[in-house]
Amino acid sequence: HFFAEFIRDIVVFVQKKIMASSSSGSGMTDIPEAMVCPISQEPMTDPVMDREGHNFDRPSIAAWLQRHSTCPMGREPLTMDQLYPNRALKQQIEEWKASH
Repeated sequence: HFFAEFIRDIVVFVQKKIMASSSSGSGMTDIPEAMVCPISQEPMTDPVMDREGHNFDRPSIAAWLQRHSTCPMGREPLTMDQLYPNRALKQQIEEWKASH
């Protein structure tokens, strides 16, 4: 069951990556990769960071952790209590949006 969910999540991730790379003219395609959530492949609005330094958009990692008990990047155990707001990244995102 875990393996099937894992494969499904990988397929969804790849599909989103393909859709993001094929879209053009959205104005958001040139956003720095560090500002894009690795789960949703969308620009982050509420970035949080885990103890390993991985950043995620809070709604995306919350949804992930409802189905999994591990980090989607490193596969180490992870809970919402182990995530911290990344205020510096949030400020960078807001500054980037204001200038684009």
